[in-house]
Amino acid sequence: MNRKGFTLLELILYIALIAIILTSVTYFAWDIIYGGVKTFAVREVQQNARFAIERMSYEIRKSQGVVSIATDYIVLDNGTDPDITLRFREPENKITLQVGTDPEQDLTTDEIEVTNGIFTNLEFTYPGSSTPATENIKMEMDFNYYNPSNQEQWLAEEHFQTSVEIKGN
Repeated sequence: MNRKGFTLLELILYIALIAIILTSVTYFAWDIIYGGVKTFAVREVQQNARFAIERMSYEIRKSQGVVSIATDYIVLDNGTDPDITLRFREPENKITLQVGTDPEQDLTTDEIEVTNGIFTNLEFTYPGSSTPATENIKMEMDFNYYNPSNQEQWLAEEHFQTSVEIKGN
């Protein structure tokens, strides 16, 4: 007897096999998408951190000295130019730069939060001397990708700590 077509059992088997393959492909595709999202968030944090730290380091390095310093801000003497103020803005979680009395400029994008920002004066004076041998400023901060819904694929954070010597050039 020559039967053409499928039996019900064969049809159920084919449908089950196709469902397994489609499910696997779907999970694989979601993993790729989430990986891309995670990579974007990490890259955004690193790029913003690198720019902000390099800009602050540049301003500290070229300054003539420190006018005033606290844990959340530093005012730098720029010689004949207006003083530079670097500040960690706590409620907004931003790092800002202000030249003289000009408006403050954010050093990071809106997608980045900066927390735990601390400036520390590491000035060193030899015993018996009244002038500092070196003037160093330590900067410590955490950069986080803004993620109000706390989704795992958008979690990206980096801790940075560095010190910069004031050269006055």
